[in-house]
Amino acid sequence: MTATVQTIVLPCGDDAQRHNPNEARPFTGFRIGPLFCHHAISDDESLLLAGQGEADYGDWGITHLPSGASIQRAIPSHFRAIWLARQLLAIPGMDGDSAPQVRAAVADQMAAINVLRGDAVSGDCQGACVSGFDLYPGDNLP
Repeated sequence: MTATVQTIVLPCGDDAQRHNPNEARPFTGFRIGPLFCHHAISDDESLLLAGQGEADYGDWGITHLPSGASIQRAIPSHFRAIWLARQLLAIPGMDGDSAPQVRAAVADQMAAINVLRGDAVSGDCQGACVSGFDLYPGDNLP
């Protein structure tokens, strides 16, 4: 699945209904199907989506766009976040329409998801974390 650079206002989806709309901010990142890989801090540097200190300025997160749920945080680079998003999308049900639907679909896959996350955070993305995007033909990246 290709990655496309986009700017999306977060929070979004169902999650936007639980937040003050005046606090929504644009985030520029990479959309991969229903997942959005974005820097932890908004484009205007006024909102840090850290969730109880789980991320910092240099970190990236992954948001499930239909629900607005933050499904991964504190990923150390955009390339690692993109790699992890692609791995997550290979899990049946990750493309669901709501956070409860996705949680139910992946409940028995949490151990595998934790291994993938660990490899994205401190590993080598199963050998795929390199400094270029040429591994994925068709990506619409600058």
